[in-house]
Amino acid sequence: MIVLKDINKIMEGKHIIRDCTLHIRPGECVGLLGKNGAGKTTLLNLMSGILLPDSGFLSINRTNELLGSKHARRKLVYLSGVKSQLWQDLRIRDSFSHCAGMYGADHSRLDELIQLCQVQTLLDSYPQALSLGERMRCEIVYGLLADAPVLFLDEVMIGLDVTIKQHIFDYLQQMKHKRKTTIIYTSHHLMEAQQLCDRVLLMDEGRVIFDGSM
Repeated sequence: MIVLKDINKIMEGKHIIRDCTLHIRPGECVGLLGKNGAGKTTLLNLMSGILLPDSGFLSINRTNELLGSKHARRKLVYLSGVKSQLWQDLRIRDSFSHCAGMYGADHSRLDELIQLCQVQTLLDSYPQALSLGERMRCEIVYGLLADAPVLFLDEVMIGLDVTIKQHIFDYLQQMKHKRKTTIIYTSHHLMEAQQLCDRVLLMDEGRVIFDGSM
């Protein structure tokens, strides 16, 4: 469970997150919606432990000190459309192999994800040689290899064509129902949130102004 109570965050003198209180149940998929600058990514960074709140209470899976708990951090995956997890000096296949080794993922899971994201022809490429859509497909493989119980997905569908996007949505639905994976998904596209999410949070100027179904 993810629990936030009266969370505030000020950055460079600006109040980015204001008195945020919410609960996300295990296995729930929650869409985080709002215009640019509404605070979506900052809220994800707080929930994932990348940032610390200035005030309030925050707990994920009964842990409120993520930075001090390697075990707790291994249960989270954060995928971003603007930040890469791939090793820039390694071929894609070597990045995948490294990640699989860290998380104990077997070859069958890696092969399944390679097929899902259709990156078979990219395995000998380096990240800097890829287009945005190609890189995002590889990022998704890398992130999902961990099979973490909590997924933070920040605009991860950018650059993807409709067919591959649908395959990934279907796979995330399976993770939600079969593995009880908790997913927090940010997007500017309401149709994506409607297809994937059980519930949506609408943010404006750092506040959650709506919490409910589509």
